[in-house]
Amino acid sequence: MGGIKIKKKIIGTVLFTFLIIIISSPVISSEERGAVLDIEFSSGLNTKMVIRNVGDTDALFVYWNASIAGGFIKKINLSYSGFIGSIPPHEDMIDFVITFPSEQLTGFGKIKITGTVDSLLTSPVVEEINGFLLFFFVIILPS
Repeated sequence: MGGIKIKKKIIGTVLFTFLIIIISSPVISSEERGAVLDIEFSSGLNTKMVIRNVGDTDALFVYWNASIAGGFIKKINLSYSGFIGSIPPHEDMIDFVITFPSEQLTGFGKIKITGTVDSLLTSPVVEEINGFLLFFFVIILPS
C-alpha cells in the first residue's frame, strides 16, 4: 500500500511540474513571425539585390550570395557573397545593397540572376529571375 502512495505522489509532482512549465513559458502571439527575410532585385546600369527583413525580430548572422550567369556564349559567370551581423525588423539593408559592378558585367544575351539569403533561425530564401544583358544594362524579364 505504501508503494501506491509514493507512485501517486511522484505522478502528482510530475504533473504539477509540467503545469508550472506550461504556465511560465512565454506566450508567443500568433501575429509574431520572428525574422523573415526577403530579396528584391532592381535592374538598370547597376543591378541591385536588396535584402529585407519583413519579420518581427532581428535576423542574426545573415549570409548572402548573389550570382549572374549566362550571356550569348555563356561567358558571364559572376558570384558575390558576404555576411551581415544583423538586420532589424521591417528595415531594408540600404548599406548592404549588393551592386553588380557594371565594368565586370558586360555582354549580350539572356542571363539568370540568383540571390540566396540565410540566417540563424530562418529558412533559406532563394530568388531566381531571368534577365537580358545589353552591353552593361540589365533588363529584368517578367516571370
